[in-house]
Amino acid sequence: MFFDTHTHLNFPEFAGDLSEVVARAKDAGVFRMIVVGTDFETSVRAIEMAEKHSELFAAVGWHPSGALDAPDDIRPIFRKLLDHPKVVAVGETGLENQRLRNSGCGAEREAHEKQVQRRLFVQHLHLAEESGLNVVVHHRQALDDVLELMEPFRNSVRAQFHCFVGSEAELRRVFETGNVASFTGILTYKNAGDLRDVFRTAQLEQVMFETDCPYLAPVPLRGKRCEPAHLIETVRLAAELKQIAMEDFGRITCATAQRLFPKLH
Repeated sequence: MFFDTHTHLNFPEFAGDLSEVVARAKDAGVFRMIVVGTDFETSVRAIEMAEKHSELFAAVGWHPSGALDAPDDIRPIFRKLLDHPKVVAVGETGLENQRLRNSGCGAEREAHEKQVQRRLFVQHLHLAEESGLNVVVHHRQALDDVLELMEPFRNSVRAQFHCFVGSEAELRRVFETGNVASFTGILTYKNAGDLRDVFRTAQLEQVMFETDCPYLAPVPLRGKRCEPAHLIETVRLAAELKQIAMEDFGRITCATAQRLFPKLH
C-alpha cells in the first residue's frame, strides 16, 4: 500500500475522468491521495473532491507563484477550512525563486514579489500553528529562505518539502530541522543520477513519495499526463535503490505520511 502525498487532481486535466483515475490508483496499490490547493478556489475544490471520494484528502493554501493575486491576508478565508475532517495540511505554500530569476521582470518587481511571497508564507505558518496541522512547502531555489522563515515555528510546525531535488547537504538540513522530504517521478529520469545518489543517503523514516500530477510523469511514462497510479513506477525504483522489499517500503513511507499528517487515515 502506498500514499500519493501531493496531487493536483483538482486541476482541469482530471475534470473528465476523476473516478477512473482514483480507481486506477487503487488497482495499482495507491490507496490515499492528498489533493493540494494552489489558491482558495482550488482548495475548496480539493475539499469537495475529498468529500466525494474516501481515498482523497485535502491540503489548503495559496501557491507562491500566485502570491500577487492573493488577498493581503489569507488567514480569514482559509481559517474556516482547516477544521474540515479531511483537510490534513496547510499548503501548497512556500517560496518560488526560480521563476522570478528567469522572468526578466526587473530588480524592483522581483524584490516586491519576494516580499509578498514571504508575507504569504508566514501567514500559512501561522495558520498551521493555530490549527495544529503541518505544511506542504514549495521551495524551488529557496531552501535557505524557507528554513529561515520557518525557524520561529520550529517547535510547532513541520513540513513536507515537496518535490525534493536538492543536494545531500540540503537533504540533511531538511531532516535536521525535523522535516520530511518528498520525492517525485524525477527520481526515475535518465539525467537524475545525482538525485538518486542523494536518495540513497536518505533516512527512510523521513521520506515520502508523490506524483505532483498531472506533472512529472515517471519513466517510462514521461510526456503523458501523470496520475496517482504512476506513483508505483517511482516507488519501485526507490525500493530498489534502498534494497528493501516493496511491502516494507510501503509500510514505512505510509507511516511517515501519517505521522506528518495525522488526519490522513
